[in-house]
Amino acid sequence: MKHKEESTTSISKPAFSRKDLLRLPEYWEEYIKVELFNLVQDYMDEKGLTRTDLAKNLGVSKGYVSQVLNGNSDHRLSKIVALAIECGKAPCIYFRDLDKVIEEDSTTPKTSSKDKMV
Repeated sequence: MKHKEESTTSISKPAFSRKDLLRLPEYWEEYIKVELFNLVQDYMDEKGLTRTDLAKNLGVSKGYVSQVLNGNSDHRLSKIVALAIECGKAPCIYFRDLDKVIEEDSTTPKTSSKDKMV
């Protein structure tokens, strides 16, 4: 007896809405890691630096720079500040009302910017 094969290519709804996603601590942790990566990688590209060069400038190991660029660890605030200053950026961290961020996110077109505050 032959069974009719069913299509498995249906599109399912995401497990989280964008609003739900913005309420997850993991989202913001990954967001900050990506911003930190972009900052460091752009700086290294601009200055023609290797990971070893940047590590030497910061007084950290090449492994630490690799962790930053690979997004493999949580970072101490002092290290984030040092990275920002080395890259010529002010390490401004600010906090906004989450409901306002979600509301703005739902009404604003998604674009990228290199000069975002984290």
